[in-house]
Amino acid sequence: MNIINPTVISIILLFITYLPYSYCLLNHHWYVIGHIDDFKVNIPKKININHVPISIWRDKNNHFAGVSDVCPHRGVSLAKGRVDTNTNCIVCPYHTFKYNKKGRLVQTPGKNTLRTGGEFNLKTDVPYYKVSSVKDWVYLYNKPLFEIHPTNPPTSNDIWLEPEATNPNFKFITLHQDFNIDARTVTENSLDILHISEVHMFGNKENPLPISQKTQRINEKHVKVSYTYETAKTALPYSVYGIKHLTIENEYILPHYTIARVHFGDFTNTIITSALPISNNQTRLFIKSYRNNWLYNIPPIDFIFDQLYLYLMKKTILEDKNVIDNIYYKHRDGNYITKYDELIKMYREDYHTFIQ
Repeated sequence: MNIINPTVISIILLFITYLPYSYCLLNHHWYVIGHIDDFKVNIPKKININHVPISIWRDKNNHFAGVSDVCPHRGVSLAKGRVDTNTNCIVCPYHTFKYNKKGRLVQTPGKNTLRTGGEFNLKTDVPYYKVSSVKDWVYLYNKPLFEIHPTNPPTSNDIWLEPEATNPNFKFITLHQDFNIDARTVTENSLDILHISEVHMFGNKENPLPISQKTQRINEKHVKVSYTYETAKTALPYSVYGIKHLTIENEYILPHYTIARVHFGDFTNTIITSALPISNNQTRLFIKSYRNNWLYNIPPIDFIFDQLYLYLMKKTILEDKNVIDNIYYKHRDGNYITKYDELIKMYREDYHTFIQ
């Protein structure tokens, strides 16, 4: 009779335990979970992805750790505890159990030594998550890990990064906004070219439709559509630079990234969004807004324009929120009526294929 390794049995049982809560979680990759300054040094913070609670903490060297937020002893939230800086362990606030960054229970009350065993124990240990910080955003790889040295572990090299992030000619501001609707619907709004003229002040209400459009499938997870527009007289490209036509490139990268590049003359403004699915009716949208105009490399002047762009982005996002939060959830799929719904249709079909 073959004897199955007890570690394998433990991992299988844990997957069964977590399956009702993490089915969607296991089918995605990197999610933006916050700005680096959102996580205070040695202070645990709980985040949720698709109803799955995860404790995150960072040390003084900006190294991040993440483990399941559920203590297996009595079910308390580990994020309500503290970080033991001597061991870099998260400490359960109920019974002082200490868990290291690999999810191993390494010390219980009254013990003077740390557990050094590496095998996962279903009774005592919790899964852990890969967490990385890149260009001011913090990313979590949303597949729980159990082995201390997993085969083909995720690395930050797998994180999709926009070209503007490494281009010194661009400067960016960041912000986030919570929505009371699912992440797919929030992402679709970023791809919805037709709503701009009605919802946003910079939209061209007199000529709301693109003059031309071109669709390009970059790969099975990445689609780009380019639109040519007549610029609204109230929009910055016309009112400041006198530019009468502009190009908007709208893209999605599954499952949750969107890119909108507005090209006008020699300038480009780029908006990156990443939707974090907290639950079926709660989403946090993270936004980066890049620009290569109004840059003077004089900190006080650049700060003023940073604040101007931040104000404009906040205003734009709140205009979206005012509409999106009032979508009826069971009717959110709606009907495809115009040809400008095509990008959303492609995204939705790709999204459903990707998460299955």
